[in-house]
Amino acid sequence: MQASYHHYCVSLLLGVLLCAGVRADEAVEHSGVRHRGTLKREAGGWAFRDQDDGRVPMSRIAYIRFADGIPLTPSQLPAHSLLLADEQRVTGKLIAVSEKKVTFSPSWGGTITLDRDKVIGLVQADSSLVVAREDFATPSKACTLLGSPTTEGNALRFDAPVQVMLRSWKPGVRDGTVRMLVRSDGESPKLPCRYNIIGIDAKPSVVLDDNGWRAINVKTAYPAAQITDKHRLLALELRDQRLRVYLDDMCLGETAIAPDDAITGILVSTDADGTKTKPGKFWLHELHAGRRVPFVTNPANDLDRDIMQLEHGEQIFGRVIAADASLVQFGKRNFAWPGVRGIFFAAKNKSLVLDTAEVSFRPAPGFPVDTLRCELIRWEDGRLLVRHDLFGIISLTRGQLRRIRLTAK
Repeated sequence: MQASYHHYCVSLLLGVLLCAGVRADEAVEHSGVRHRGTLKREAGGWAFRDQDDGRVPMSRIAYIRFADGIPLTPSQLPAHSLLLADEQRVTGKLIAVSEKKVTFSPSWGGTITLDRDKVIGLVQADSSLVVAREDFATPSKACTLLGSPTTEGNALRFDAPVQVMLRSWKPGVRDGTVRMLVRSDGESPKLPCRYNIIGIDAKPSVVLDDNGWRAINVKTAYPAAQITDKHRLLALELRDQRLRVYLDDMCLGETAIAPDDAITGILVSTDADGTKTKPGKFWLHELHAGRRVPFVTNPANDLDRDIMQLEHGEQIFGRVIAADASLVQFGKRNFAWPGVRGIFFAAKNKSLVLDTAEVSFRPAPGFPVDTLRCELIRWEDGRLLVRHDLFGIISLTRGQLRRIRLTAK
């Protein structure tokens, strides 16, 4: 889940500081002088106010670093990153690639369609290759349902005792992350809902009950996360023979695993009860299992041909005919995303984006930062509004923001 996931102790300290209102951003001048304070939009334009309310002109500032915050959980699991000119990146979900267009759903929501000649390429998000993906609006044949959980919109709804969803896959995830987008009705459940991890000898699992969200059967369990009615990102990270369980940015527990252990599936279930007590309502929106792969540099775009980069860095030159979340049609052949790192379009007419600021932000808990070159507009209800050449006006929460680097005009 990359370095963006903090150890629970750091998250706990952060929560204490935020609750106490202790929060300051940092402006760094070109000379290296640092100021603690806040970025503000004033009558005369943007300015940085230090902790003594002194005004630091933007012309003196090289970049502004924002205090750590918690990004909102998106309403969909990110799966791909869209690459643009000037090393810009936007993480979200690929909808479709056609002969001339790329349709993409970014982390902030909605759907955008761009001319293909404006896009550098598309890669799988979080330096991973997908092993299994499940959209519960239309469960696949690899998904086993018992007890009649209900398909509701783009999710499975669990609202009765002994309802079960089993999703298995091969190969197992030994180094990587399994993510689930989940939600509850916000009430304290009368019967637990369990997210059982298959393939680990210790049988760790996550339980949602009247104590909140908890990790059990782990060597080190941290305090439970509170129940809300918002989308939550439940993530199981495996790295260096250790399993860590996260709900959004909060670590619920961790445990060492055996060298041969790997996550081969997830079993979601509501408990049985002889009194006909209903457990409450829980929704499972999406599941994504990805395995981490060694870093390989993205290829330089070719002037006339598209490039497809495979798992071990192999490059195939030709033409991307079409693509969606499952397949890439390259020439006359179809390639499934589990074996494809990314696709890179011919470099004709790739225009540079020249704006006033380079904004780095977190698209979702546990994902690397994205970067866009934008014009800063204003703060509105705790969100920063920016304008981008291709995406128009974008609204970013303060908790997402990591850094703003001012670019030369």
